[in-house]
Amino acid sequence: MALTTSGDLSPAVRQDLAKRMLSVKTPNLIYKPFAMKDQLEAYNGDIKRYRRYNKLSLATEPLGPSGNPVSGQTLSAIDLDAKINYYGDFVGITTQVLLANQERVLNQCALLLGIQLRETEDKLIRQSLESGVQKINAVFGVNGNVPTEFTQEDAEEVVSSLLDNSAGMFLSGIRGADIIGSSPVRNAYIALATTRLTKTLQRQSDFIATSRYGDQAFVMDGEWGAINNVRYFVSPVGSVSSIKSDLGLDVANVMFVSKESYACILQDGASAELYYNPPYLSDQLRQSVSMGWTMGQVSRVLNTSWIANLQCSLG
Repeated sequence: MALTTSGDLSPAVRQDLAKRMLSVKTPNLIYKPFAMKDQLEAYNGDIKRYRRYNKLSLATEPLGPSGNPVSGQTLSAIDLDAKINYYGDFVGITTQVLLANQERVLNQCALLLGIQLRETEDKLIRQSLESGVQKINAVFGVNGNVPTEFTQEDAEEVVSSLLDNSAGMFLSGIRGADIIGSSPVRNAYIALATTRLTKTLQRQSDFIATSRYGDQAFVMDGEWGAINNVRYFVSPVGSVSSIKSDLGLDVANVMFVSKESYACILQDGASAELYYNPPYLSDQLRQSVSMGWTMGQVSRVLNTSWIANLQCSLG
């Protein structure tokens, strides 16, 4: 069993450990909140299948006076499969370390494992979007790169494309208020981006910072602001492409998502489980304990016409 780096007994205590542990750096997790949540029922295989029926063509020809039957149409559909994968990790700790240390090691272990689980989940969803969403280069910037820097005009082109494909917006529920400088926020698409884009967003002419929303109760974690019909969410682990711009700058993947554009499917009975193995389950001499987690999940793009990746260079 793997042990933590603190596996050896501590030296004589020469410091008084503060009662309050320092915060652990945790990023905003922005990719799961806007996914369609679903579950794969236990004992029903490891693949979730989605089916979408194709629309019928419009019947614009009038029926003739003869009463002859029309040819009618045939139903057709496409299937989308999502296969569950399993993930997990653990920490091993000797019982002597537990007895010798001042801090509550197991409490901290549970906290760190919980953070690891949620960040892993967020990264898996982000990676599925990076590989499954069509890429659109920003072109309205002035930095001479391909793609250019982010501009409001590029975002509006993406919004027009989503509207043309009948992509559904998320309801904002943010109205105006009788407060100087406040603004309402429209029903909107959601854009998910790296925190490195924040300065560029703030330079856009129609940008509304979250501090100016008419109702602060509707501001969500990670939300930076809005431009017209898009609300922008940022995270230090927001997507950045592995491919540079033609002049060598980093390239941000700004994911514009709509309702039911992608899904996060969890395995029923194994969606996210934290476990603890006490000493009597670990070894014959009860010298160690372990704590860990397991998770069964998969993320899947459901409609490529309702989601877009606007790529823009980062200065």
